[in-house]
Amino acid sequence: MKRIVYSNLYMEITLREILVSIAIFLVLSGIGHLIYGNIDDKSVIKKYETAQIIEDNKEKLDYLINTKFGNVLVSSTFKTSDKDAVKFDEINGKYAFIKRVKERNTMHTRTVCSGSGKNNICRTETYWTWDYVDSDRKYAKNIDFLGYSFDGEKLLNQVTKKNLKLSEKIYKQKYKKIKDKYVYETSDVRYYYEYIPLNFKATIFTNTRDKEIFKDYTLFYEKTPEQAVENIKSTTKTSKLLFIVVWSLMIAGVIYWYISLDNNYLED
Repeated sequence: MKRIVYSNLYMEITLREILVSIAIFLVLSGIGHLIYGNIDDKSVIKKYETAQIIEDNKEKLDYLINTKFGNVLVSSTFKTSDKDAVKFDEINGKYAFIKRVKERNTMHTRTVCSGSGKNNICRTETYWTWDYVDSDRKYAKNIDFLGYSFDGEKLLNQVTKKNLKLSEKIYKQKYKKIKDKYVYETSDVRYYYEYIPLNFKATIFTNTRDKEIFKDYTLFYEKTPEQAVENIKSTTKTSKLLFIVVWSLMIAGVIYWYISLDNNYLED
């Protein structure tokens, strides 16, 4: 005899479905626990906590590379030479990276409805937005870090870009309206610029045992070695918390899907 524990217009839940759902929960929770355990944050954090810290010391870095020490956190200034610096002709100054973005003030339409039933009225509404049109970007070819040369594009793609605040001193071309970070070519076309300065502080994590020492590295822009370690701790904790939330929602979804089925086979 079917023992119904709960029912409504859309589904009914029997005692046996509850028992099967408990089994599903236990199995999926066990699988989740195994996966959670393999999100090995302790070994990652330990690599950073035990890494040798080097701050603006080329001799120490050279020594650890020559002796193949292992994990290091190196903090210093990345420097772009005048030869490798980039610029746009209309902008005063040189940069490690600069990007010019073009936007156009574009008209759009949308249908807006109000009321309900016989009183439902719809109308076409016009609105304007600044939409992306095109962009140009330039990277310094090479950037120096304690005497070692880094590929500019690979490095700078890990660095946070800043908006260039425009003024008549920075923007060369006259007779164009400048407001905050925008320069207006016409009332409907404008540009803004993003940049990375020639020199900036950062910390990198790498392994001096690798043949190509700075081929694989993690960059922490404008952070000290201590801040880099704290950043990794925070990131790994967030990853585990996110996994718990997603896995729990998945388990709930599977159980809900199961009990919404017509599971007559359980009563046979």
